[in-house]
Order: sequence, then structure tokens, then C-alpha cells
Amino acid sequence: MTRVGSATLTIDRGNSTLDCRLRMPSGERRARLDPADPSAFECFLGDIVPEKAGGLSVVAGGLDAACASLAARGVRLAVAGSALRCPLQIAYDDPSQLGVDRWVAGCAARAKFGDALIVDCGTAVTFGVVSRAGIYQAGPIGPGLSTMGYALATRAPALPRFDCLPAASFPPRGSLDAVRAGVGLGFAAAVDAIACKLEASVGLERLPKVVTGGDAAHLLRVSSLRWIHVEGLVHDGLDWLLEDSCPSSMRDSNC
Repeated sequence: MTRVGSATLTIDRGNSTLDCRLRMPSGERRARLDPADPSAFECFLGDIVPEKAGGLSVVAGGLDAACASLAARGVRLAVAGSALRCPLQIAYDDPSQLGVDRWVAGCAARAKFGDALIVDCGTAVTFGVVSRAGIYQAGPIGPGLSTMGYALATRAPALPRFDCLPAASFPPRGSLDAVRAGVGLGFAAAVDAIACKLEASVGLERLPKVVTGGDAAHLLRVSSLRWIHVEGLVHDGLDWLLEDSCPSSMRDSNC
């Protein structure tokens, strides 16, 4: 094993992937792994022993295997929501209902932009607004792009399966392009409409609109809005929490 000084590992355990990022002085290693493959995480790390490690999971027990693997290397995984506390004020009646990935992304967006609207395009598409004052307003949750395509294929199996590619022509000239256009453009139109409605509802004008997640590239291709793409926003939030960079006035708050 090789202990690498200043190496930081961050893990985002979503509904369907184990998204890992290893930042080292020599560069960055990033992979979306299959959570059901117990060897994938070990292969990702190789012989590297990170100096710091932080993670989150939206699935109960989703970090157990990674925790055990890191413990065998003498590394403690700091988990958001317990070891890494939430520094934001959550505008939910019951803040514990908010997914940890959402407020971690909010920490990164606030550090980068101050006020910001955040859209995470994953298995689900989630919306949120964070203010420079440290208030996180959670927005709607809906089906992600691939989830919409999967639902259509399940309920209408005679149709071509949506493949996340843009339609070759519009109006469509075949069934596959029709599905691509219907799902792809429908997803982007829904995201745009919800983002505009959320922005209008929170009383903050001309918010930077930040998009992240595995299907962000599709939204960037077809959206009518201007988006800032931050590929590893949740990882940036974990890095920020690990560095304990939040102001002292925020450290005593909790979500």
C-alpha cells in the first residue's frame, strides 16, 4: 500500500452508483462503480491509501463495504450527516427528511457562487436553492432522464427503448427518434419550467443555475436556459466539509 500525502477520497453513494473521486497531487481519479460489485472499490483504490476520506449515502448501509475496506487500510471514512455535520439552515418542516446529497451539494454551490439554484440530474432529478446567508430551500424531486425512459419502456414495451441520445431529426422521422425527442425534450422542458418557477418563488433574482449529475450533459444540449455545469458538485461539497472551511458562526448549527 502507498500512503499519498494530500490525497483526498470522496464517495457519493447514490441510488444506483457508487461515485468515487480520488484527488492527488499528481491528478484526479474518478469512477462511477457498481455498488453490487464488492471488488470494484478495491480496484479503484489500487494500492493508494488516502490521507482523508469523506462520503455520503442516500441508501441505508450504502457505505458499509467502503468503510470496511478503508478501515483495513487504516483510514476512517467521515460520513456526511454524522461526522460531517450540516452547516446550513434547512427550510423543511422536518430537516431530517432532506437527502444528505442535496445539502452537501448546497454547501459547494454556496462556496462557489453565493446564491445559487442547483439541479442534480441523476436517477431522480432534484432541485434546490442555497443563499449566501446559509439557508437551503429544497425544491421539487422528479424522475430523472433515464428513469423516464425506463418507465416508458416498461409501460409501452412495443416502443423502441430510449437510449439517452438526441433525436437525429425534428420532427422525428422514425419511432426511435420520436422516443428520443419525447423523453429527452420532455425532460429538459420540465427541468426548465420547474427551475424558473422555483427561482421566482424564493425571491432571489438572476440566480446562477448550476447543474450536476450523470445526465447533466443532456440538459446542457437541449435546455433553453443558461446553466453552469459543475461535474463533481457533491464531491466538491464533501471536500469543503472535510477541510472544515465553514465559518465558526456556522459550525454549531445542524440539520
